Amino acid sequence: DNLKTLLDKMPVGVVQFDQETNAVEWYNPYAELIFTTEDGLLQNHLIQQILTEKRRGDISQTFEVSGNKYTSYIDVASGIFYFFDSFVGNRQSADASMLRPVVGIISVDNYDDLTDDLSDADTSKINSFVANFIDEFMESKQIFYRRVNMDRYYFF
Repeated sequence: DNLKTLLDKMPVGVVQFDQETNAVEWYNPYAELIFTTEDGLLQNHLIQQILTEKRRGDISQTFEVSGNKYTSYIDVASGIFYFFDSFVGNRQSADASMLRPVVGIISVDNYDDLTDDLSDADTSKINSFVANFIDEFMESKQIFYRRVNMDRYYFF
């Protein structure tokens, strides 16, 4: 009973299949979520196609469904097909560029020209405003940053 509860809740797809025909015999809720159409129909043919390709010796351990990539493993002797999402993160805007690290610079243009004729109190207010604005923006976007001087920030 504990194993069934675990299989129902974990983000790993489990499909039990007939070793001779690749017919789907059982699947957990995660597999149902991945292989069910918007009409609520399980895509048996797609599961069987993936199983056939993997059993014929497709060396790739990944497959794609609806633009999402999954890593898979087949235990042929037991007739069980396991898979999990190979992408960690937000899929709504995912593409290859989203997986690359980024380093950037924010430079406050004309900072020296602006602060030359101001009092120390006014300069302090401007510095505080800019620092707070950048801090709030970076925090809202979950971006790590460092201030390197009064008018320059690096973000990662």
